Formats: sequence, structure tokens, C-alpha cells
Amino acid sequence: MTAPNQTGTFDALKGHNSDNIRKMLEMAVFLAPYPTAPTLSTITDATGQNLVIPDVYKSVGMTSKDEGATWTPNLDISETGAYGYGAPVRRDAQARALSLGFTMLESKRLVFEVYSGIDLSQVKAPVGKTEVSWAAPSRPDTRYWRCLAIGRDGQGANSIYHVEFLPKVTLTDVSELTWSETDPESYGVTLSAEVDPTMGTAQRTFWAGPGFSVERLTAMGFAQATA
Repeated sequence: MTAPNQTGTFDALKGHNSDNIRKMLEMAVFLAPYPTAPTLSTITDATGQNLVIPDVYKSVGMTSKDEGATWTPNLDISETGAYGYGAPVRRDAQARALSLGFTMLESKRLVFEVYSGIDLSQVKAPVGKTEVSWAAPSRPDTRYWRCLAIGRDGQGANSIYHVEFLPKVTLTDVSELTWSETDPESYGVTLSAEVDPTMGTAQRTFWAGPGFSVERLTAMGFAQATA
């Protein structure tokens, strides 16, 4: 059956809704050991109001306001040309990659581990002495984490969460570390996602929160199951 035509004025048919514009006013990034940490198939409790995060996922702490979080997709397209045709006659998506860049501001063990790509779990201060140190390996191992990034728009009962779960990430780039009288030490990293064989994906997206109502679902083009 052919769908009926839409009839009306431009204002009635343009489909604009400013309430669908989201801005992530706050952000938190959590990392957990791969592959031992549990994967995530939901991010909220039964009410959909409260976040539920396994304890093994640890926050990297405060991140830079100026840089925020940069999600960079890369789509690999294979093109087929044909004699006599100026444009490709076929395009095939070969692969899709995703990387996450952010800058950490807190100087703490997890941040050092991510920035340097090393495991510091066995580093301890000597008895009676408050000092820690470690040596940078000449050839660090490739380390993997599970990554959970949560952005929040709105406050309190109006909070809407945009959550990205990357079940397998590894460090692929770091920024310079600067000592400055005016700026704090900051640790900029890029984590690249890989497909986790347990989940069969490199990325799972969630939208949730107290402000994510049935009306919001509908406005975004989704329906709620009836059973």
C-alpha cells in the first residue's frame, strides 16, 4: 500500500523540533579492564531513572572543558568504476572505525596508566616513605580497556544521558605534556575502538535518563514496546 502524501504548509511539514537539540553540558569517562570487566546491555535501573555502572568501571576524573570529547568516525569505502562512466557505479562500505579523544586533568594512577599505556597496579610507596616511581618501558604492550562515556544534558528530573559504550579500546595517540605556570598538567589521549568478539560490535549507543520520557522517545522517532 502506498503511503499517503503529506499535505500542508511549509511550517506544518518542515519537521523542525528544537527540543531535539542536545548539548552535553557534563561528561564522565569510565574505563575497565578488558576482557574481564562485564559488557553493558543497559545503562539504567528498572525505572530508567538511575544510572547503573559496574564497580570495576573507574572514572578518569575531570576532563578539559575546551577540548571536550571528540568522536571521530572513519568510513572505508570501496568504489567500482566502469568504462564510460564518470562516477563510481558501485560503492561498498568495507569498514567503519571510531576513535575517542579527550584530555584528562587529574594526576592519578588510572590517568598515568592510560596516558603511558602501562600497568601500575603493582607500584607501591616504600614502607615509611610517601614516594612512588616507575620506569617507562622501551616497548610498551598494547593494552585494552572497556570504555564508557556518559554525557548529560539538563539537570535533575530533566536529565538526558547520551552514553557511548566501546567494549574494546586501545591507546593510539597521546598529546604533549606541558609544564606551565598558567595551565595545569593535562593528559590528552586518543582511544580507538575495535570489535569485541563477545558483543560482536565496537560501539553500543544509549539514550536514557529521567528526562527521556515517552514524549521524548516519540519526538526522536522511536516507539516503546507494548509487551
